[in-house]
Amino acid sequence: MISQVQLRTMMCALAVPVLFLSAIPAARAQDQPQTYLSAFCIKAEPGKTQEFEQFVRDVGSKLHQVRMQEKRISRWSFSRAVTPTGEEARCSHRLALVYEGAPPEPQTQLEADLKKAGIKMSPQEYSTRLTSLSKLVLQERFARFAGFGAPEKGTYFQINFMKPLPGKGAEFAKFEREVWQPLAEQAAKTGHPRKAWTAWARIYPSGSASDYDAITVDIFRDWASIWKPQGFSKEVAEKVFPGKSGQDLMAPISTLRNLVHRELYFVVESGNSASQ
Repeated sequence: MISQVQLRTMMCALAVPVLFLSAIPAARAQDQPQTYLSAFCIKAEPGKTQEFEQFVRDVGSKLHQVRMQEKRISRWSFSRAVTPTGEEARCSHRLALVYEGAPPEPQTQLEADLKKAGIKMSPQEYSTRLTSLSKLVLQERFARFAGFGAPEKGTYFQINFMKPLPGKGAEFAKFEREVWQPLAEQAAKTGHPRKAWTAWARIYPSGSASDYDAITVDIFRDWASIWKPQGFSKEVAEKVFPGKSGQDLMAPISTLRNLVHRELYFVVESGNSASQ
């Protein structure tokens, strides 16, 4: 039989993703569609990294171009892991597909897309070639709840995997949206190493056993920017929140979430429908 203590513990654990997701609609105007992300963790086959990346450039980019033109995705990016790497690293690459509004059903028109993209391959030939170069490790779904900008080809970005503390999911989302984002946007205008930033709630997979429930993404100006101080200056804090110091503004972070781990990537290819 489950004790009262165990029951309360379970309820607190389950409350994290539920409260977190309930806070998402407040991050956007009611007349704006929710932004979703399909994130793919991919592992290139040993010795096939260059071939795999070339395949994405030659074939994948054309397919995503078709999908952007038909408004099935709003943007995409394909990135190579910088850290961690090696045999024990889970992902050698990440593919990100972003949607304005609910994502479409799993791909059912690959043959038509290949033809529209001018790629002389059958769906079977495409799949066989792709699986000879890489394997899909994990697919995840996220909903955006804060942020500005996006990774672009040739830039570096850092993924911060977050676990809100029990019962703090909604507060964490509010802090990121109402405190961190205004500071980050103002700092970016003044040449901060971080030029863009986004925050996403993990929808699938999710649950009390999940090791993280959210990610934030720091997009850097260049390689050198990664190693520069990332804090907010006194001038930025005063501009956004007059009378408050950066230290005071950042104080609640440790009471709202744990930073599980970080990963660093380089954007090999990307596309954005807004630039079409």
